[in-house]
Amino acid sequence: MISLIIGLVMMGFGCGEEDSFNISKIDFEILTMHNDIEKVIFESGTDIVFALKIYNNSGSDFEWHNDYSCMVLNQENFLLIKMKIITEDDNIIVNPVGLPYKPTINCPTINLPSKVIAPGESVILIGVPWSNNPENAYLLPGTYFTEFTIVLPINEKSESWDLRADFIVY
Repeated sequence: MISLIIGLVMMGFGCGEEDSFNISKIDFEILTMHNDIEKVIFESGTDIVFALKIYNNSGSDFEWHNDYSCMVLNQENFLLIKMKIITEDDNIIVNPVGLPYKPTINCPTINLPSKVIAPGESVILIGVPWSNNPENAYLLPGTYFTEFTIVLPINEKSESWDLRADFIVY
């Protein structure tokens, strides 16, 4: 009975963690990097690292569960690199090139602690070099991009973020 009263009081005052957390204040970005430096123009032969960065712009801690990383890595087209080709008659052709990882990642995350991202903090959650997938050859000179939607089950509902990163290899 006492725990029921405490629960009702906490709900009434908005003290529940899920009630006070504003998921719209969480944002993600895809970075293209080399030697831990964010860049968008790379020399041919560079082993580009593709990274997922989170920004916590809320007033509360955000828990990034290890299961989230596994879900993201297994989402269709996550970090699928595409080359944009402009033809002589100004048509645009998009050619899928590959992934910086082997698809179908198995992620045993049982009992791994969550990463707490404090208010105002930004953290790279996933970083994958292009060479991580042995099937990949060096990226040829050209204009590239990756775009996809991250979908995560947060607070018992699906939240999604549309992401895109453009970069050039010369």
